[in-house]
Amino acid sequence: MFALITTEVLDNLNQIMIKQLKNRYNDPTGKTRRFVLGIDRGKIYFYKLVNKLMKEKPLLIPYAITQTVSKYLGYKIGLHANKFPNWLKESLTGQKYYWRSKYYVK
Repeated sequence: MFALITTEVLDNLNQIMIKQLKNRYNDPTGKTRRFVLGIDRGKIYFYKLVNKLMKEKPLLIPYAITQTVSKYLGYKIGLHANKFPNWLKESLTGQKYYWRSKYYVK
């Protein structure tokens, strides 16, 4: 028997703990095994979305794929945005006034 355990800490790390409650031979030593698995919630969401669209609205699948890919690329670009020059940051954002304001710290 196995138990799936999640806590706030594991949830923030996108992980889940699996604990063995009983083994095959009902070992009386009480040594239960635990291990942690990483979960990629983004992939789970994407596969559920595509499966739902296949059943209900298959014509929206290309739109969902392009939207998901563009969000992922935006996320990856945002990870390295602190290395970009200011002119590139200003051209990629819609808030051009921010880069010239007194609140932007160089």
